[in-house]
Amino acid sequence: MKALINTILLVFFNCPLFLTQNIVPNGDFENYSALPSATGQYGNCVDWGNANGMGSPDYFHVLGSFAAALPNTPFASVMPFSGDAIMGFAAMGLSGNNYREYPSIQLSSAMEIGGTYNVSFHITNGESDHSYGYSCDRLGLCFSTGSLTQLNSSPIAGTPQWEMTGQLWSTSWLAVNFNFVADSSYNQLTIGNFYNDVSTSYTSQVEGETSEGVYYFIDNVSVVRDPTVSINHYLPDNSFTVSPNPSTGDIIIRLKEIATGTISIRNSVGQLFISESINEQIHKIEFNAPSGIYFIQLESNGDVFNEILVKK
Repeated sequence: MKALINTILLVFFNCPLFLTQNIVPNGDFENYSALPSATGQYGNCVDWGNANGMGSPDYFHVLGSFAAALPNTPFASVMPFSGDAIMGFAAMGLSGNNYREYPSIQLSSAMEIGGTYNVSFHITNGESDHSYGYSCDRLGLCFSTGSLTQLNSSPIAGTPQWEMTGQLWSTSWLAVNFNFVADSSYNQLTIGNFYNDVSTSYTSQVEGETSEGVYYFIDNVSVVRDPTVSINHYLPDNSFTVSPNPSTGDIIIRLKEIATGTISIRNSVGQLFISESINEQIHKIEFNAPSGIYFIQLESNGDVFNEILVKK
């Protein structure tokens, strides 16, 4: 087996001990309407779907039969991280055919705008006997308002709020954990590769492997509201404005009046990009950051004000 060519950095944010309920129903895949007996039977797993496309994720269970029985699946040998069931999906099919599979689920409740959520899951390529023994980058999670729709089996034209850095290849279970600040009332979660083959890098990790596909197993998908982080609601009184918005570079902060305090800018997973002091009514910020959604926070005289910035 080839060594992993890219070192993957999984960033673990400090997580509070006391969190609220997981809003991913059946995130451990334990509830089923019927035990699976073949690949492509994602619908046997209660609450989970496939973004209404032709891509067909696979439901596996230790009590399943034929190709759906664990641990020996057609793609690799694997046991659940916990419990008796897991979900599997192709992040990429044969090069050039743009085949994708997307496990998708409606959240049990919509996210609260401004709320901080701890998002976590476990992922692996399986331990041995790999088919589709390739790794790839571009693995992402996309929150949406309403279900995304896959056309046939093609990549979904969506932009994931979180994306794995580098190519993922692991024969053991890896834990992924990050914080996400909701900028909309998202009620749907979709997992997969949202880019086409031309925009995806992939590498064979198994000697003699002839199937170019990339396949992953997931378990214990969780999205939990952090009650220790207060929601700073986006105020309707236009305490400050941001222009241009959307932006392609530098931005101007205009306050209703001269204020003394601190302006900070974070991305959707809480990483701090900028923190600057302010003692004026108009403040210019040089903002050379990747495209995405950012949260601008003004702290002044004990008050906290927020705005959302879209960076193109």
